[in-house]
Amino acid sequence: MAIENKQEKPEYRGLMVTPVKPPPGEYITRTTGDAITTQTVYDPYAVQNGQAVKKYGFTAKHPHVAPALKLLEEAPFWSEYHIFPDNDYKAYPHFEDIDRKVIKLIDYQIKSFWYEDFENVLRIIFSDAFIYGFSVSEKIFGWDDRLKQYLIKAIKPHSPFHFDLYTDQGNNLGRIFYRLRGLYIEPQMLNKFIVVPYPYLEHGKYYGTSGLQSIYFDVKVIEILEQALSEGIRRLSIKPMIYYYNGEEMTDDDLKKMKTALYNMDGGSVFSVMAMVDPDTNKSIPRDDIRVLEDRASPDGLALVTDFLDILYRRVNRTLGVPDDLGFTTTAAGSYAKSKEEFSLYDQTIVRNQKFIEMFTNRQIIPSFIKYNYPALYDSYDYNLPQFRFGAIEEDFDLKVIDGLEMLIDKGIINPADSGHAEWLQDKLNIPPMSTAPINVTPTEDEDINSDKKLARFINRMIGRG
Repeated sequence: MAIENKQEKPEYRGLMVTPVKPPPGEYITRTTGDAITTQTVYDPYAVQNGQAVKKYGFTAKHPHVAPALKLLEEAPFWSEYHIFPDNDYKAYPHFEDIDRKVIKLIDYQIKSFWYEDFENVLRIIFSDAFIYGFSVSEKIFGWDDRLKQYLIKAIKPHSPFHFDLYTDQGNNLGRIFYRLRGLYIEPQMLNKFIVVPYPYLEHGKYYGTSGLQSIYFDVKVIEILEQALSEGIRRLSIKPMIYYYNGEEMTDDDLKKMKTALYNMDGGSVFSVMAMVDPDTNKSIPRDDIRVLEDRASPDGLALVTDFLDILYRRVNRTLGVPDDLGFTTTAAGSYAKSKEEFSLYDQTIVRNQKFIEMFTNRQIIPSFIKYNYPALYDSYDYNLPQFRFGAIEEDFDLKVIDGLEMLIDKGIINPADSGHAEWLQDKLNIPPMSTAPINVTPTEDEDINSDKKLARFINRMIGRG
């Protein structure tokens, strides 16, 4: 019954609601004081220690791990993302107009971020959470004089290893400790922060595990073996020598010069050694004896080290969800079909990471775009906030979009002559606004680029109707 009464409130049907002021300013700032690196008293409510996960940041920088992480970080954004309504317009027809205005406000904030753009912010939050097990970012609010509303002006990700997380007695996120200032961020200020554990399971009973935890020791072994392999390769080009000399007849200065000559052999130096003559046989007796030993490194041993490194490299990739031959058209054990199949398997990793990004965006970012300007909508039982969603990842996804748009134009559902429809189509297909008279776009003759031919044909049809 309470829900029905709430439905009749006039402010619930429209957007004329007095904005609620969000927490002002920037809370996290640096200090000239020494960073606090240890806690003097054990706290049973501590669930994440920034210093304990800092080591994974070094693992992420390893030359083999970094490209795989870069791929994981970039791949979710290979497909477009949009803000979609999530309401039943049949049951609540007045929500359609509200959604249109709310989504327009969200898009406006997304496109006007300070510092980093919105997409890069999401990428950093995801990357930090994956590497360290959790990420911490601060929302910076500001008043917009044109819209007369409170907006999120920026989201600033911070280094997770500067923070510790603490729960309350209900095992929910209670407060955050910022080490660089020795500052506790208390519950009343937590709504200014985006705290994202990986995997994302809300703030209760689970506070994240680094995605690099299971490869941490593998990377340590890789570093040791790579160093040993480099040293072994260096030793293959150096044959050790033993120099025997007559200690009674050679001065220290002579010995020093001889050693220098031996050390410089790799540079092509030529040196000579004086000889004596045996008076009985009249044959030369070497005054000095130089013997060259065998290699200290075994080629077979180096091959074994290389093979073991290859096993570890593949194991690291597989743990991170990257297939062995991703992106290669030819492999030692397969072909283009094999690499294409592995890419389709990698799709599952991309989709899983996209779901993770969608989840923390819809639960911690999208509501902040709305709640301070339209608190009635935010607190509503019936109104569903718009949702951030990625599009499908398919090789021919663009072609399917164009086919669908052509069908809608043929049926008269979309009219390119309408300015609103034309603007939507330009945004959908990333077509820049026309600054000159329409130009007929000739389809390309390259048979291998079907998408360009179909897009050109579609643009011609749209211009012809407009």
